[in-house]
Amino acid sequence: MVDIEQACIVMHDAYEKAAVGAGWETNPESRKPWADVPESNKVTMRAAVEALVNWLADDQADDQLPQSWGCNNPDCETCI
Repeated sequence: MVDIEQACIVMHDAYEKAAVGAGWETNPESRKPWADVPESNKVTMRAAVEALVNWLADDQADDQLPQSWGCNNPDCETCI
């Protein structure tokens, strides 16, 4: 079983490192260690990581990407 919080730390660090490598600046509020990231950003990352883990666990990795990754943020205009 995947520890979602640990997976979020890995993904957050990888995202920040990839952004630096691409010459792109991330949000200053979240450009810090996971423990110091605002809770609203953590909620989003947790939802994304959990959706990916669930998708991979369902052996759907060779299928098309799902239409919705299951964003639970009611304020997200992209997912409404």
